[in-house]
Amino acid sequence: MADRKNTQSWIRSTFDKSRYELINDKHNSQLLALLDLANTEPGFKQINNVTAKLQDKALCRYQAKLLRIYCNEPQRYLRLDCDQITLTVRCSIKDIDSLLKPIGAKNRPRIYKVGTAAKPADFTVFPTSTYELNGGGSGLIYGKPFYSHGFELRFNGDSYKSLFLYLEGNEKESGKYSLRLSFNPNKLTRDEIKQALIHVQKRIGGEYRYMQLFSKAKVTRIDFGILLPGVSSAFVQAFRDNAKSIKSHCIPFNGQQVVDDVVNQNHTTQLSRFL
Repeated sequence: MADRKNTQSWIRSTFDKSRYELINDKHNSQLLALLDLANTEPGFKQINNVTAKLQDKALCRYQAKLLRIYCNEPQRYLRLDCDQITLTVRCSIKDIDSLLKPIGAKNRPRIYKVGTAAKPADFTVFPTSTYELNGGGSGLIYGKPFYSHGFELRFNGDSYKSLFLYLEGNEKESGKYSLRLSFNPNKLTRDEIKQALIHVQKRIGGEYRYMQLFSKAKVTRIDFGILLPGVSSAFVQAFRDNAKSIKSHCIPFNGQQVVDDVVNQNHTTQLSRFL
């Protein structure tokens, strides 16, 4: 599992000519120069400059050549990477109330109580939005939980190293509620993931109840990435029109970055990326 301090070295090693005999040093340097490596999530620099470079015929031919070779021998050149794991746990309203129970003079939910004065925790809990998770304002989605509370467990004050907890807290006739945990395993160490789970265990009522619930936890989403060394995401497009359609798109984001995703019915996969 990679920490943030290793991110830039990982990016550069992914584009390192010495590791891949196919990587052209000149073209590779041109593509690297387009990236802003100082950001937490490295993206392209000024979009106008990037667009002009990506229209260069020599770069286009170079990218096309790499893609052809990679697709002909994927077992040799490509590797999978996990971008996100999501666990969903079915629980009762009592379990939700245990996490949200107000304590102290400020009546803050128990989930915010992290560590002690004698032994401070390595992470802090912040509220986070459930808007996108709930369909972005489109209303209730049949058969899916509607999450009323979201929390970010942020390690060492670094938003790059976070685990997200979502709770379904609105009253339901079925009496069955959902607790959801999402994180990128490449951004957290095993010890950090363990600390977050122990925190949930303590807030939910102890080890016995935690084991009852989490022994039946389901992995409900895994986001996979395919690493394409030396290939800019802007060059990758893929369309497949069927029941489980996959669509790739590369779009300007906030006028400064380019985002490209490949969307399947139940999960999102990045075909290429610089992380």
